[in-house]
Amino acid sequence: MRMMPIKISLIMICLLGSFFWLSPMFSSSTFVGDSIQTTKASNNAQMRNFTHTIENGFDWSFPYHVTPKSNSGAFYMNTLGESEDIQCIGVTLFWSLLNPADDVYDFTMLDQIISLAEEHNVKIVLRLKCSVVDRYTGGSDADQYLPYIPQWVLDKHNPTIFYTLLKPPTFIQVAAPWNEGVQKELQKFISVFGKENFLSHDRLAGLYVHGISSSAGEEFWLDRRYTQYALEAGMTEEKLMKAFENRITWWAEAAGENVHKLAWVCFGNIQEQNYDPDRLNDFALKKGLGYRGGGIEYYNAWVHEYLGQTIDKEGHIHTDWNHPFRDGKRFFGEEAEVIFPDYSKETQTHCFESSIMRLAQLGMNYVWVSEPAVSLSPAMVRWWTRIAGKNQESSPEAVCWLREDYVNYSYRKTTTLRNFEHFLVQRDQKGFYTDPVEKTKRYVFYMDPPNIDYDYAARSTNVKRKDTGMLFYIDPVFRENMGTQFYIKVMYLDSNKCKWVLSHGTQWKQAVSATIKGTADNQWKTATFNITQFVGEQEPFASDFSLQVLNNEDLTVKFVRVIKSPPNSSD
Repeated sequence: MRMMPIKISLIMICLLGSFFWLSPMFSSSTFVGDSIQTTKASNNAQMRNFTHTIENGFDWSFPYHVTPKSNSGAFYMNTLGESEDIQCIGVTLFWSLLNPADDVYDFTMLDQIISLAEEHNVKIVLRLKCSVVDRYTGGSDADQYLPYIPQWVLDKHNPTIFYTLLKPPTFIQVAAPWNEGVQKELQKFISVFGKENFLSHDRLAGLYVHGISSSAGEEFWLDRRYTQYALEAGMTEEKLMKAFENRITWWAEAAGENVHKLAWVCFGNIQEQNYDPDRLNDFALKKGLGYRGGGIEYYNAWVHEYLGQTIDKEGHIHTDWNHPFRDGKRFFGEEAEVIFPDYSKETQTHCFESSIMRLAQLGMNYVWVSEPAVSLSPAMVRWWTRIAGKNQESSPEAVCWLREDYVNYSYRKTTTLRNFEHFLVQRDQKGFYTDPVEKTKRYVFYMDPPNIDYDYAARSTNVKRKDTGMLFYIDPVFRENMGTQFYIKVMYLDSNKCKWVLSHGTQWKQAVSATIKGTADNQWKTATFNITQFVGEQEPFASDFSLQVLNNEDLTVKFVRVIKSPPNSSD
């Protein structure tokens, strides 16, 4: 039976109170190869200027109105911000709250939350936790509302309880998910939840399908120091995998045509156990579930084929836009809510912006952020919400962050990562090789090579070496949808008397901007070029546009954006 109490419980008041408190790649081989044609101006070129403006700082605005994709957004957990850029909110609920007794279901709290979401015109991302029995991690006030698994289930089926974290005073205990009684009761609850049709509600954007872990308790991985507890509790690979294949199946059946709203938390690993890392993840993918990652603050850690990304031998990341996670429907998200106070604000800002740019490169449509993190770069957060989850046809822009960093992925072999690229790539060739510059300290990543805790945040020409320009290539599908007028924004460091131009066209016919002359005031600036159309037809392997230095001073560039004309500004 479904219980409908008249009075809201103390738990509900506390949760709702905190919840609604208003705080004041395309493959480079398509374009890049031994036969690349340069577009240096020749005596035969027809030269004509196009207009540009220059302003101080980094410009993340759009020169026309752009709206976010309907199934996308940034969200705070359990708190609604006043910013128009935070149009979703994360909510944490527990199985024990919604199923307080055997055959008793109380969805009053979720009904109230959805009603308040409608009132405030936001969407809900729901974390519905089901396995933790007890925990203390020094975290949120919600920790006091335990257990997450109903006490009556524990009393009735007496599942083995074991630690997944034990570093006094912090700890996490979970009930064995492979216990047949626990599985039976969870299946019944999920079935009832599905019949309530919450997942069909347009205010519910997504629901996390959880595992067990040594961090927040219901992610999915076990630290080697605590794996033994799980083994002693009877865990085997088959028991663990089957329990969560069941859980994924039950949720998929309950969701029906809304299965794309389910976000699988992704099985990481059981350390020091040779469990198949792909079995559950592939199972969830084939069932139609989306994805939720657990920490893109470590932005170099998540270049995985499972997410449809690969790294070429030069260190460029390529994104497969035909991957199921980018089908335009699935919940595809990450978490970028943590900043590390032991680092400078410059480092914090660099790392948060790197996380946001990786979201764009991955093509993700949701991210959990925090107010302190957003305050580091509100303009970039606003920018991301306008492009989140959009493909080459619907995205209002292509962007490239020219940079370089290093990471260890396996066997202590250092891998170079070059640029964060989203429908726009920069490539080196003779006369156009670039150097990484602007060394910037970052967080220490767990996969770092020895003595590397920095990125290079920009790239530069090298005139002394006779490398006097930069070449850029636009995704062909994006280019086909650019319209008759577009903008290119180049964010550069005005550190010397460099003279440079932007040019586009063919070997025989080019358009070249008026010369931009450096003032050496050492300020970051944005040059915005207003272009009516590209000159001539696109040539195979030729760059779409280039930046070219005209004197003996080098040009340092951080970001380049190509922005479509207004007709492509919405879903």
